[in-house]
Amino acid sequence: MRLRASGVIVNVSSIVTIKPLPALSVYSASKAALNAFTESLALEAALFGVRARLVLPGSAPTTGFGKNAVARMGMNIPEPYGPFVHDYLNTLRSGTEFTTPEDVAEAVWRAVTEPDAPMKIPAGADARTWFREADLPAE
Repeated sequence: MRLRASGVIVNVSSIVTIKPLPALSVYSASKAALNAFTESLALEAALFGVRARLVLPGSAPTTGFGKNAVARMGMNIPEPYGPFVHDYLNTLRSGTEFTTPEDVAEAVWRAVTEPDAPMKIPAGADARTWFREADLPAE
């Protein structure tokens, strides 16, 4: 990419980095680290004509991603937090807005094909709603 002086690096993070959520602190922190890395990389890569962007999907209950993420996060919830965490996660899952694989693909396509695409691109109806609520520029 440096030799060609072109290219785009797209990292897929998560909408959980836009507003704090209970029960997802470790997951949110790992995604926030990816955001910080990508934003710094974008400054460095720009020197060589290379762009870096972030795609932030929301909840994707129709995919295996959510199940895989929960399995990898460990979710060994200490007993005193159990009811709170389970109730909150059920609330998240019962939302009417969500993200589809097509939403993520479209956001990645936008990141790659639009030279002036924003650094953070929400993917999915829920992600776009969170961006609007946080009053972030997105589209």
